[in-house]
Amino acid sequence: MTVCYANTQRKIVRLIIRAYNDGVAFRYAFANDDPMKVKKERTTLIIPELSNTWAMKYLNNSEEYYLKRKSSEMTDPIYHLPALVETPAKQWLLVNEADVLGRSAAIALSGYKGNCRFALTTEYPLPERNQWFDQNS
Repeated sequence: MTVCYANTQRKIVRLIIRAYNDGVAFRYAFANDDPMKVKKERTTLIIPELSNTWAMKYLNNSEEYYLKRKSSEMTDPIYHLPALVETPAKQWLLVNEADVLGRSAAIALSGYKGNCRFALTTEYPLPERNQWFDQNS
């Protein structure tokens, strides 16, 4: 299914949705050839508070464990994808991205925003400073 709408500049935006027996996928597409800059990702996900969630907290080197925690305990600002969720109803959700080929920024999952809400984001913290390198350069 494709849902089309116009933004405030009358540019057409398409939401392309695919549903399968075991999953759902969606993407945004723009119906123009003009260069565009997306200033902010505003997709929100509702994940039940008592869900078990495995996600890697964001680090610049991407070297961390996928720890099991309740969704409401995900208090770091952002987490790497993929993130795996087991809801209290024993339903499983994998939040991931695909087809990132230089056309868009990689997406991350925000920390818990209250009221069962998480957001997809492209806003990353500044790189961590390497104190050893700074002191010895």
